[in-house]
Amino acid sequence: MRRVRRRYAAIVVGVVVIAAVEVWHHSWRFWPRPPHIDTALADTAGPIIDGHLETSPDLTWKTIPGELHPRWFCTERPIEATRDGSRTRVGLEAECGEYARRGGDLLIGGAWSGPLVVTLDRGKVVHVQQPIDGAGFVPSVNRMFSERGAAEYWRRYRLKKEMAAPEDEARVAFGLPPGTPVRNF
Repeated sequence: MRRVRRRYAAIVVGVVVIAAVEVWHHSWRFWPRPPHIDTALADTAGPIIDGHLETSPDLTWKTIPGELHPRWFCTERPIEATRDGSRTRVGLEAECGEYARRGGDLLIGGAWSGPLVVTLDRGKVVHVQQPIDGAGFVPSVNRMFSERGAAEYWRRYRLKKEMAAPEDEARVAFGLPPGTPVRNF
């Protein structure tokens, strides 16, 4: 009788442990809560940040010949936005690429994507913080964002949440129909 009770207890404990591990394993999906985003602040800063990312010599480079008139296009998705006096700090994900049109083709040259923290002062970008490459990537992302902001970035990273692609904006700018395939230069 005691053996049966012990087996039963062991099975119950095993099931409880497995359930607890599964709950813990998936807890990053809902905890901590995503940071509050002041949408009015993010919407105001968005076009300024977009313009800076698409033209900054620190973030763009040329791989497509100038006669094709290449341009950089970016899409951004805010993670957190805060204001401190005249300064605005926006943590975001960005995806950028260099595009050009050749005939009916949309070409892509260089591209990059990842997390950034952009600081604006009186409506002008004064600093763009990028994570360190390689082994320093994870710790630098965790330092760049608030605790909740970093958790939200990693949640999106794990879930592989897709952003609107910059090629959609490039197609419109170059007068190409939606769905035009992107070809490597």
